[in-house]
Amino acid sequence: MLLKILILIIVVFISGCDRINKVLYKDAFEENKVSSSAQDSGKTSVKNIAGENSDTVLRLFEGLIKINSTERSFKDCNNPDSLYYIKDETGALSANFKKIFPSENIYASAMASVKGYTSDSVKINARDPEKYYKVLIIKEVISVEGKNFRNTCIPYDFWCLGNEPNWSLQISKSENMMELFLPSENKSYFFFYNDPKDEDGIIKYFGYNNIQRTTLNVSVKKENCSDNMSDKTYEYSVTLALNDSKKFSGCAIKGNFIK
Repeated sequence: MLLKILILIIVVFISGCDRINKVLYKDAFEENKVSSSAQDSGKTSVKNIAGENSDTVLRLFEGLIKINSTERSFKDCNNPDSLYYIKDETGALSANFKKIFPSENIYASAMASVKGYTSDSVKINARDPEKYYKVLIIKEVISVEGKNFRNTCIPYDFWCLGNEPNWSLQISKSENMMELFLPSENKSYFFFYNDPKDEDGIIKYFGYNNIQRTTLNVSVKKENCSDNMSDKTYEYSVTLALNDSKKFSGCAIKGNFIK
């Protein structure tokens, strides 16, 4: 009888230990499962964050900038059909632009090289936000300089040059403007672009600026033209008249972007 009781106690003890081990093992398994799930969740979170911030990687942008009271735009050389709204976090872009154009000028633009990233979630604080493709957030300004036929990447019809006195004229349908720069006056005259007329092989442009109260008549002819300052020969000659009183002559460079 005593032996039977002893055997029963041993069986109960072994059974209890087995249940305890199973509980402990189950708890350990569940804890490990939760920990594993947490790790998986963490990995997913990292992937999501990386995906959301992938567009914040700084890239080099080169293009045309325009900064005034009504517009803060950037036209990318690699994507000239899309206009970006500028958010300059450096302050250097505006400062350098004002060095080139000290007074307010709604027509003026310059070439810039910057580093930044684009965003379509930042609010555009502009009068006409619909015309902007995205916001260009600028983190570094590399250079800002006046446009010329050597550095511009925006399509143009002709870039005209002359000397005695020095002057330059950009004619660009893509920018919807003609800009005559006179270094002797340190002044630019701007005109909206109008489609030219071809009269007996002479390409004629006309512009009128109501604000500056100026007119511009331009005649471009396909013929050899020599620049007596650099001894270079161009394929086009040009004459122009500002307000029918100031007349200039020189050579013209045809844009590589038009036929």
